[in-house]
Amino acid sequence: MKIVLNLIVLALIAGLAYALVGGIQEPIKFKDEYNKRKEAVTGKMEQIRKTQEIYREITGEFAGSFDTLAYVLSNDSIPFVRLEADPDDPTKREIGLPTLIQSFEKMKKLNIKKVYPGHYEAFENINTVINNQLERIEKRLAETHQLIAKGSNTYDDLFGIVYANRMSFPAAVMMIGYLDELEERELIKKEMTSQGIYTFITS
Repeated sequence: MKIVLNLIVLALIAGLAYALVGGIQEPIKFKDEYNKRKEAVTGKMEQIRKTQEIYREITGEFAGSFDTLAYVLSNDSIPFVRLEADPDDPTKREIGLPTLIQSFEKMKKLNIKKVYPGHYEAFENINTVINNQLERIEKRLAETHQLIAKGSNTYDDLFGIVYANRMSFPAAVMMIGYLDELEERELIKKEMTSQGIYTFITS
C-alpha cells in the first residue's frame, strides 16, 4: 500500500513539474513567436513604405490601395537618376567617384538584407562590403595626395606609381576618379602647362 501511495505522490509531483515547466515555457514560446511575427510585419511595412515612396515619385501622391500600388509599379515607368554630359558644354564630363561615394553612403541607409548581382553569387552584409570599398578608396586618396605633395604631379606619373603592377582600363578610370575626388575636397588643384598637359598640386 505504501509503495502505491509513493508512486501516486511521485506521479503527482511529475505532473506538477510538467505543468510548471509548461507554464514557464508557454510565455517564452509566445514571446519568441511574437518577436518573429513582429519582425516579419516590420519588414513588410518597410517594403510597403519604400514602394509607396516610389509610387509617390511617379504619381505625386501615395496609393490608396494595394491594388493601385501594384498596378502602377507593374505598368508605369519608375524614375531613375542618369548622369549625362552638360548640354551647354558637351566636352565637360561627369565626375564619377564623388557620385559613387555619395551613392554608397545612401545605400548604407537603406537596410539592404541581400544583394543579387547579375554575374556573381548573392551576398549579404552589404554595409560591410561598402565600408571595405570606402576604406580602400580612402587609402588610395591618401596615397595619391601624398604622391602629389612629393612632386609626382602628372596623371601619367601618378598612374604609373599607384597602379605599377596592375595597369588596366578600370585602373585608369579609378585614377581619374581619385584626382576628381581630391579636387572636390579642395585638397589639390589642377593647372595646364603650355604643352597642354594637366599638372596637379596640393592646395
